Amino acid sequence: MILVLVMMIVASALLYQQILGALVIDRDMRFAEIAAARAQAVLDVRAQTLTALATNPNLRQAATRERTLQEASDVLKVFDAGVDVANAEGALTTDSTRLFGTSIAAQDFFRRVRAERKPVFSDAMRDIAPSTTTTETTRYLMVVAVPILDEQDQFAGVLMGATNLTNTAFSAPIRLFRIGQSGFAYVVDRTGAVIFHPDADNLGKNFTDREFVREVIAGGRGGTLYISAEGEQVVAGFVPIGEMGWGVVVREPWSDVIAPVAPYIWLIGLVGLAVMIGATYLLARSLRRIEQPISALALQTTQVSWGNDVDPVPPSGIREIDILAGSFASMAKRLQGYRAGLRRYVGSVTNSHEDERRRIARELHDETIQNLLAISRQFELYQVLETQPEKQVQLVRMQKMLLETQHGIRRISRNLRPPALEDLGLVPSLRELVNQLPQAIHARSQTQLIVRGTPVALGSQKEVALYRITQEALSNIRRHAAATATTVQLDYTSDSVHLDIIDNGIGFVPPDSMTELTQADHFGLIGLQERVWSVGGTLVLTSSPGKGTRVQVRVPIGEA
Repeated sequence: MILVLVMMIVASALLYQQILGALVIDRDMRFAEIAAARAQAVLDVRAQTLTALATNPNLRQAATRERTLQEASDVLKVFDAGVDVANAEGALTTDSTRLFGTSIAAQDFFRRVRAERKPVFSDAMRDIAPSTTTTETTRYLMVVAVPILDEQDQFAGVLMGATNLTNTAFSAPIRLFRIGQSGFAYVVDRTGAVIFHPDADNLGKNFTDREFVREVIAGGRGGTLYISAEGEQVVAGFVPIGEMGWGVVVREPWSDVIAPVAPYIWLIGLVGLAVMIGATYLLARSLRRIEQPISALALQTTQVSWGNDVDPVPPSGIREIDILAGSFASMAKRLQGYRAGLRRYVGSVTNSHEDERRRIARELHDETIQNLLAISRQFELYQVLETQPEKQVQLVRMQKMLLETQHGIRRISRNLRPPALEDLGLVPSLRELVNQLPQAIHARSQTQLIVRGTPVALGSQKEVALYRITQEALSNIRRHAAATATTVQLDYTSDSVHLDIIDNGIGFVPPDSMTELTQADHFGLIGLQERVWSVGGTLVLTSSPGKGTRVQVRVPIGEA
């Protein structure tokens, strides 16, 4: 939903910009048409003025030419850079001005007017204006040239008038054309050189690097949105001026275009952002309302799969989830009843096993070991009485085997019922187990027992359970973990005892439920779970490959 909202806002902004850009481009193209019409009118008036004068018979005669130009001086004032006459070969025949030296035969406009026999307009021409100072001023001129025809309608010469491109009279129709705050129009000639521009520094510059300028001097019309050399986004409309190859370009900054509507764009963005935030909040709240009870049910499912008791999930207000939670609570309650009976049974079986171990250990200690001791004394007596060396050697060997058997039975007896647990308590027994681990794995393994809190008597059943859990865990570490450091931590609190067994071995991926333990033949872990169940405790197993294993056991101090 957030992504859709963002896409809608962005798409709306882009669509609005495209529509606005199209409208502005069309408007600027219309403005360019108006400016082109004004420029065409000014040029037509100047061409008509020279055409009318070129038909005067006195202009064809060298003797009356200067006087004719003098008489028309008032009309020719619009040509502020001067008026000249050239003969059919392009040689200048008047003394009024010398814009091109003594001949215009090499000028493009002369060749065009001689070939077309109609008025033509030159491109922007650079000229050095006469100056009374040592500094010369660069100016750009535009020449209007009309043909002079004799009585036989043959080409007899050229009448041309030059205009300074910065002349106010020439540029006024376009100079006064303003668009918005900073929009303006400018004119380019057939070569793409600037004929008129509000900024005089741009006169004569070639703008053919701009695609739309190449298009307009080719006779095209239209508009575009482009990035200027200064990095500013600009809108431009362009149209050609008649058939002369010139073009008018109207341009204005995009920032001026959107300035009036910018507050509304920000308003649309803020409203969209507010809607997005509101929708995000409502969506997140709705998701939490659904996700929290489902997560609680998932967690309870994991707890139930490990045989732990769970509390009912609070109502969520969502009918389907509450029905599911109720069904799960009923199932969990039935499982709890079943497991309570199973735990009592497991506890009873475990107690029976311990009682049987205690009986067997006592019989081994009180009967078997005592009988072996008596036999050992008999062997000692026979060794004293025997005189034959060969038989004495046999008696010594048999007595050594008898002693090894005694040690083995004593070890079995201690494993069946460790005397330290009955005589000294849980903590010394655990310390003995921890100290035996490095010797058992024949490696430099760092092991330690950490006891926190004040040890209290837990009762025979719980102490035996904690001892057996530690014994089984250390046995697993010895056989499978390849650990170099093992820590057994025993924490006594006011209401429970916490046993943590941590190693830095190879680790493994713990199963998700007890069922997987039986399928994977991990009966040692099942034995740990059954031991914990038998005393009403909880077991948490944490492990991952390469990061070791942690067994956490919590046993209540009070009655289970």
